Amino acid sequence: MAIDNLTTLLVAPPGRFRESLRVLLSAAGWILEAGVADNVDAGIEMIASKSPDLVLLDAGLPDGGAWAILDYVKKNIPRVRCLVLTHTKQEFNIAQNLGVDDILPDGFSSELLFGTFQHLASEEIC
Repeated sequence: MAIDNLTTLLVAPPGRFRESLRVLLSAAGWILEAGVADNVDAGIEMIASKSPDLVLLDAGLPDGGAWAILDYVKKNIPRVRCLVLTHTKQEFNIAQNLGVDDILPDGFSSELLFGTFQHLASEEIC
């Protein structure tokens, strides 16, 4: 995966948090938006059709949607990296148990977000 051309799909409920993430990601010239989805079906459809390098998942999706998407990616397209944004310790533990590539808890800095993206982009895929 090329660090200067990282395609990213954002899956998060509509609202300020998602829009703030979009603005932040667009400020980095090396991150290309593959799309934005706000539910499980749209997320899985976009992952299958656009094959992004990285999926940025908000654990706050309704009805455990983030876990269904994470499970789909890990079982069907393991080369796609998944980064989950968690809001609670329980979400953090679930993401960890499901084999997410990385986790950012609430309150993360933009430096940490971009550093995590760079780390995931540079990892070798087994």
